[in-house]
Amino acid sequence: MIGRIQAIEGKLITVQEGRPEYACLACLECGTSSRPRFFTVENTLNLSLSVGQFIETGAPKCGLARQALLALLLPAVAFVAGFALVGACFAGVGEGAQAAGGAACLFIAACLTYFIRVHVSVKDKPLVARVLSETPHLKTGPCSLD
Repeated sequence: MIGRIQAIEGKLITVQEGRPEYACLACLECGTSSRPRFFTVENTLNLSLSVGQFIETGAPKCGLARQALLALLLPAVAFVAGFALVGACFAGVGEGAQAAGGAACLFIAACLTYFIRVHVSVKDKPLVARVLSETPHLKTGPCSLD
């Protein structure tokens, strides 16, 4: 995501989110909306920063691994558990019923994951990935930067 630095307090930087089409497809997963949003990032690279600069932010690697496990592995395990549970509880049902049970458990796990993620704050703050030399602007498409 790209944003403009609003305040600097040690390693913590307050950033005003840039227009979402500069950095992403505006899928709304991160809470992006038409009003400006402020968030805090960490300057772990010890870059020389000043208020008003545009920066690109990124997620910590451990955060990406945790998100991948939560978003992909948990529903997959829920599917397998639901498939096996239906087979064990209802002897003689076909694979179609077992698959439906697995799909229901997958859906429940995905919904629970989503609601937990919405209501539980993230411990790891985003990081400053790089300083942009100029004000970002669109080149050819919504995801292009110069």
